[in-house]
Amino acid sequence: MRFLCPAPLAYLLLIPLLTFSACSDDDDPAPTPSATAPTITAFAPTSAAVGATVTLSGTNFTGATTVTFNGLAAASFAVVSGSAVTAVVPVGATTGPISLTTPAGTATTGTAFTVVSAPLTVPCTTITGSITWTDRVPGPGADYLVRCPLVISGTGMLTIEPGVTVLFEGATSGLTTQSGGGLKAVGTAAAPIRFLGANPIAGAWKGLHFSSINPANELTYCFIEHAGGAASSVSTQIGAVQLLLPTTTARIHHTSISNSSGFGIYLRAESFLESFRDNTITTTTQAPFSGTLDHADKLDGSSNLQSSGASYIEVRTGRPHTPANGSTLLRLRRLLLPYRLSGHVTTDAKLTIDPGATLEFEGGAALSNYGYTSTYTGAITAVGTAANRITFRGVQRVKGAWNGIWFATNSIDNRLAFADISDAGGGPIHSFTPLKSNFHIGRGGGTCRGTVENCSLTNGDGYGLASRNVAAVTFSQSNNTFGTPTNTLGDVGTW
Repeated sequence: MRFLCPAPLAYLLLIPLLTFSACSDDDDPAPTPSATAPTITAFAPTSAAVGATVTLSGTNFTGATTVTFNGLAAASFAVVSGSAVTAVVPVGATTGPISLTTPAGTATTGTAFTVVSAPLTVPCTTITGSITWTDRVPGPGADYLVRCPLVISGTGMLTIEPGVTVLFEGATSGLTTQSGGGLKAVGTAAAPIRFLGANPIAGAWKGLHFSSINPANELTYCFIEHAGGAASSVSTQIGAVQLLLPTTTARIHHTSISNSSGFGIYLRAESFLESFRDNTITTTTQAPFSGTLDHADKLDGSSNLQSSGASYIEVRTGRPHTPANGSTLLRLRRLLLPYRLSGHVTTDAKLTIDPGATLEFEGGAALSNYGYTSTYTGAITAVGTAANRITFRGVQRVKGAWNGIWFATNSIDNRLAFADISDAGGGPIHSFTPLKSNFHIGRGGGTCRGTVENCSLTNGDGYGLASRNVAAVTFSQSNNTFGTPTNTLGDVGTW
């Protein structure tokens, strides 16, 4: 007879073996997880010259073994952290992707890194011939490096073509025209010319200074940044762009000046700013624009003039350039910033001040049409509206902060209307005006004429208005107010 073991019993006999096998497996180590491949999420800068350092950002960079620029190994690289690597662009590198390899794999940038040529260092010798700087490095790279005060003199002419970038290294480095030398930097809206500091901070280089009568002097579609590193030996002023001599001539159009120490533009008396339009001046430590009355006449309403250090347009006393002596018209337009006058600012031309304009005056300053030529042909027309009054006030809002306005000619255009005149009467403007007053009319034995109407004349350390009481003076005033704060000596005075 044969006995068969039931199936359940067979299974029971296998249990110890299975249990033993399972227990023995618990003593084996856990498997090691595989490493994760790197990824590159960004790199900066996106373009640079050989020898520059590029920073890669991403993940899983630890243990990196190679970094390549378009297939060529980096001159050197360093793993800063698991998410950052720095690499030096090698000699012979060409434009293309950057790759980084670790034992777990290779990551490649999605966009190309652009290799640019190193800028050409310009010799520090005076330019006396005709030279043209071309766009050697297409794109954002620097084309030329200037490390000195480079002078263009005699018959020298430096022409800079659209798209050129010039770097300046050192606080005294810059470009200066002298004698008959000329600088013509004319870019385009699509390819502007850039004048930048090698170190991108305000005051990294001196600026562009014109001391020549060359009619070709021009800045159009230029970007000027980081200037104001040293003062001009001629003007003793710091400024990104300067016209330094009475004979200096230049045009400035579609140009931006920013991140600079000192003035944006400084113009010496009798220099000739031939034209000025569609310019932007921001973030300067002094006024964006400083010049005399004929220079301020060139300011257009389409330019954007601001400053982080001095929020006004500086108008200094001084003769105009010779062509302006014969000019019959000057104009101060309404701008975002007030005009700030210093000294006795006077004119032989007809000066028109637009409605809504604001003029503020330093201590001892005054505005008149007495002029420079003893012809007494000047006129002042400041006619605002009820909605857009013209303001004349002191920088210091106190009595006697400035000396006042003076009509000294017989022009029928001498007129003030809808204007607010305050804080004057600091002292007589001239020996011909012995009284202290916000407004004066009269000149010795000379014939004078003027009208003041719908104006307020307040807070003066003298009279509101004063006139010479002689037949030679034709003066009318009406609908004026002399209210609070009152004038120290009263509303109207005569001498």
